[in-house]
Amino acid sequence: MQSSTWILFVVLVYFCGSTIGVVIGRTCRSSSECDDSTFCLFEPSLCRNGMGTCTHVPTSCAEDQDPVCGCDLQTYNNPCHAAQSNVSILVNMPCEHLDFCYSNDQCGDDGFCRMLNHTCRGPGVCTYIPRCTLELIIDPVCGCDGQTYFTPCIAGKNRVSVASAGACKGFSSRFCSSDSDCGSGLRCHFAPGSCSPPGECLPIPELCTAESSPVCGCDSITYDNACRAAVSKANVRSEGACTVGVLADKL
Repeated sequence: MQSSTWILFVVLVYFCGSTIGVVIGRTCRSSSECDDSTFCLFEPSLCRNGMGTCTHVPTSCAEDQDPVCGCDLQTYNNPCHAAQSNVSILVNMPCEHLDFCYSNDQCGDDGFCRMLNHTCRGPGVCTYIPRCTLELIIDPVCGCDGQTYFTPCIAGKNRVSVASAGACKGFSSRFCSSDSDCGSGLRCHFAPGSCSPPGECLPIPELCTAESSPVCGCDSITYDNACRAAVSKANVRSEGACTVGVLADKL
């Protein structure tokens, strides 16, 4: 089930019944990056292997029986109860029904053995190879094969588990002053809020989320989000629309 569908499912079935609701906040890699009343919710099966969203912890839940296995390998009555414990969902079934694996050979041609919690030796769980058809956010990860992948989904598409968030240590990024200092498929990325070098050569995004989180580029163009700016090789001057300039979709 895709992330947006799962979140809507939780909102309608579990949280709305208790008039709590989910507040979609900033992206996160752990709950330590969220406020006290929120936790870092990852889409099913990611479990810290990518980018999550700071989401309100529900204060009450319906008692519907829809068992899920949490990322802590504990079974919860339903997704809401998992959220109450600040736990994201590993898979939509009881943990007791999981068949652990140690290699892709155990998972058939349409799956791969996704190792749990940033371990590359196992155990893991057999997971379907993702299609990665939805637009994705910038979220580089280092795969267990030592290669950097643009998102956890793309790593999974290559049947590779995630060893750690962020690019691999051996990733060949380098300092730059402009895009001309970087190779094909790379751009010169400045620190957020800066429009001046030095920067670092990073991959140009292939896909971006459609979410509306406007940023003002150093080219005085307003982009829907930071990823859209990066696709145009534009660095981000500030959050929010430019006070003077044009919209990217008007170019």
